Amino acid sequence: MCKLNKFKKEFQPNLKLFKPIPTPTHIDDWLAQYAPEIQSFNSWKKFVSRRKLLTTSKKIIYLLPIGTFDENAPSLDALAEYCNAFYTPLVTKRLPPLDVERKGNKFYLKTADGELVPITWRKCHKYYDEKTDDSHRQFKVADLLTYLVDIIPEDGICLASTAANTN
Repeated sequence: MCKLNKFKKEFQPNLKLFKPIPTPTHIDDWLAQYAPEIQSFNSWKKFVSRRKLLTTSKKIIYLLPIGTFDENAPSLDALAEYCNAFYTPLVTKRLPPLDVERKGNKFYLKTADGELVPITWRKCHKYYDEKTDDSHRQFKVADLLTYLVDIIPEDGICLASTAANTN
């Protein structure tokens, strides 16, 4: 018997406030392609306690912008503030941005020392016929990680990167 039966009414969705989430069917929907293992609260709690986040000497989240962000882009300062609030007692620091260079139909990550790292890309909407240009693109994360994994400062627990629209 479920321990929550006495709370059954409280755990029923209010269909006046929330519509049920539709079953994902589009190829771009993660759950349409993958069936992740369901995780209970207790297994999550055990996982979190094993991470030992607060016992490490690494206390800084590094934020690395890629490309040039214009005035319409989300605020990187707001992202840093959010990380500081959500991941207390960790501290968020921004690294100097890295540029993306386009040469013809190819893109390169320009490293701090001027090296050009090739980046594979694809159209974000390649499954939509009405969006055929390359103005909305995704860079292959594996290409970026090859470089980024080596530049995390010693005191960094992680490096989070966000890319600007790079035309």
